[in-house]
Amino acid sequence: MLNLVLGFLGVAVLIRWRAMIPFTYLLLLFQSAASRLILYLHPIARSGASNMPVGSIFLLGLLVLTVIGFVTSLLDKPAPHKCIASGRAIS
Repeated sequence: MLNLVLGFLGVAVLIRWRAMIPFTYLLLLFQSAASRLILYLHPIARSGASNMPVGSIFLLGLLVLTVIGFVTSLLDKPAPHKCIASGRAIS
């Protein structure tokens, strides 16, 4: 349920509140770190020979992409170009 709420929050931030994108990435990183801490403190007993299931590899890749997104959201964005005649910003 929490993942669904965070997903809807991410969509709302992307559409409406662009300045909150770094904070949203920080929330996603915190949620990922907290879930890993909980699994470390209360491990799930597994049977089988695999030490690292495929889902863990996928989640690790998703964590790396989230960190990259957080870092790039903090970088400075170039100033918009201004029209010489009217002085308004153009895209």
